[in-house]
Amino acid sequence: MKRKLFAVILLFSVLYTFGVGVAALEKRDICKNARHVFAGVRYVPATDEMDGLDVYRCRLCGWEYEVVLPCTGHRWSEWAVIKAPTCTKTGYRYRACHLHGLHVDSETIPALGHDYRLSKESMTSCLNDGIDTYSCSRCGDSYSNIVVSALGHNYEIVGTTATCESEGVSLYSCLRCGDSYEEPVPALEHNYISVITVKATCTTDGEMTFTCSCNNSEKYIEVIAATGHDFGGVAACKNCGMHEEQGIQQMFAFHAPDTAKLPLNVLDAMYTFVAVFGIVAFASCFMVIHRVNKLW
Repeated sequence: MKRKLFAVILLFSVLYTFGVGVAALEKRDICKNARHVFAGVRYVPATDEMDGLDVYRCRLCGWEYEVVLPCTGHRWSEWAVIKAPTCTKTGYRYRACHLHGLHVDSETIPALGHDYRLSKESMTSCLNDGIDTYSCSRCGDSYSNIVVSALGHNYEIVGTTATCESEGVSLYSCLRCGDSYEEPVPALEHNYISVITVKATCTTDGEMTFTCSCNNSEKYIEVIAATGHDFGGVAACKNCGMHEEQGIQQMFAFHAPDTAKLPLNVLDAMYTFVAVFGIVAFASCFMVIHRVNKLW
């Protein structure tokens, strides 16, 4: 049953197609000797993004042809900024089509980035670094670079010199900025130089004088003991040439005082002592002789 129905439908379709084709050829034959008479049967307007379509059909023969209408494209307005960009943040803007107001285009505006310019220069000094400061012309953000490090003080030393008896002062003054400070200099120790001023002999003492090299008025004297005779098993002293017998006599000799060098009061006392001593001695001798005579 189904096969018969399918065969009938197929036969009908073939006959219909053949009939339509014959009719079309007949209609075309109508416009062979005359011009087609077209009339628009379909119109699709072009938009700003899509092509349009215009369909024409001959009234006599029914033949059709199509005309494509190119899209009009957008007629954009100027950009309208909704949010202006900054140095670090993006902005936003949009525009609308004059032909189709509902069509809106938008885009993000990139961040501008900083526009740094030299705004301040700090000169280098003894204590401060030389710094260049750069500031953004749009937002005021800034940063600094050390161009030259601090130089440090350049001190010149002047002042008073210390001596053996007094302290000195060192004045440090910076040649660049004038900064200054003082430091005490301790007093120096005496630097004595010794010189034998009196040479010691076998029988007399000598002297050694010590004088400070930085202050000639500062001095003191030390006694050099007499060396004594050095006979060394020979008759004469090796140092002074005196014979040993002379040395012994000299050791036990009575040395009378040199009265010419004594003051008058000392001489008077000596003479008085001698006179009294003589009288007492004479009286003692007289009394002894007198007693002896009596005994005899």
